[in-house]
Amino acid sequence: MNVVLKLSKLCNLRCTYCYEYEHLANPARMPITGLAHFFRSLAEWLDTQEQRVRIEVALHGGEPLLLPVDYLTQVMTSQAPLRNAGHPVRNTVQSNLYRMRRETLRFLETFDVGLGVSIDVHGQARVDASGRCAEAVVDRHLRDLLDSGLADRIDLGGISVLHAGNVDQAVATYQYFAELGLNYRILPIFSMQTPEPRMRSLMLPPARIVEAFRAVLQARLADGAGGIRIEPLEEYLQTAGLRQQGERRPPVSDKLPWSLIVDTQGDAYLHADAYSPGARLGNVFSDAFSDIMGSSAYAQALRQQHQRTRLCEPCPWGAQCTRLPMAQALFSERTLGADGQGRCAVARPFLQTLDDWLGQAA
Repeated sequence: MNVVLKLSKLCNLRCTYCYEYEHLANPARMPITGLAHFFRSLAEWLDTQEQRVRIEVALHGGEPLLLPVDYLTQVMTSQAPLRNAGHPVRNTVQSNLYRMRRETLRFLETFDVGLGVSIDVHGQARVDASGRCAEAVVDRHLRDLLDSGLADRIDLGGISVLHAGNVDQAVATYQYFAELGLNYRILPIFSMQTPEPRMRSLMLPPARIVEAFRAVLQARLADGAGGIRIEPLEEYLQTAGLRQQGERRPPVSDKLPWSLIVDTQGDAYLHADAYSPGARLGNVFSDAFSDIMGSSAYAQALRQQHQRTRLCEPCPWGAQCTRLPMAQALFSERTLGADGQGRCAVARPFLQTLDDWLGQAA
């Protein structure tokens, strides 16, 4: 189970594509008492399910590493009810690494918190409050961090947003991470029906994303075995391989939310419906988690999720794919065909490419 905590929206960057853009100067943070209630209530509900569940907690923002270390430490200790009940908890923090403090790095190591560094490498979309490109500063901090040896002691990876301003450098971005020996995730900006004016020039059509994925994978395969992992390409490779072998993938269970997004004030959403009007499941800082899971709002969210994945039934990879590309697609990622129905605009055509390649190799 994945839990994304929007600890605070406060940020020292003003990335052009940020969906929290209007809130990045807000210093409000999640109350520790609210977090303690949430984790205690979640542990109590999990106990009724008679299973041990691994909880992946993503500390998100804003820029979470602007928060005081003593506050971040309290966030860690508030999770004690889960650990005491036997549910392993793994924490990661998503950071722009524009500011790097020794005490923060010590916190990461002390509590074994993984670090995901947001860096696009190319393009001019990641800027500070004065409009200056942040990439060079983040690159320097990332290299300093690697030189310090911290990457050998915590889980470290990268996230690079793919947009119209850097899609032509997708392979060069891969080469950057490969040189550093750093696994990373490509996060494309999908075409949106009504993008904010500041984002319009960055939008990518799905076909362009598929083309970039193909080019990056070709570069990765040319580098041979033992290279870095690139998501979601690794996930797609696994799906294609299962189909070639005639195997099936167990479906993702909906007994637990695959990913729960918790806003700063405690309002909770499923990943696919984050911040959508009418999609609020409840407030985890005040409601019992059992009430949220038994609510009509959660039942409705599951019905909508199942409706989206009905499109996966006739897909050639339907028995091997996680179906998450459809089940958890954000509203902006739900591409419509000429018939007005949703379609899998990136995963399916990319899987077709992999299927063709694997067939040729065989």
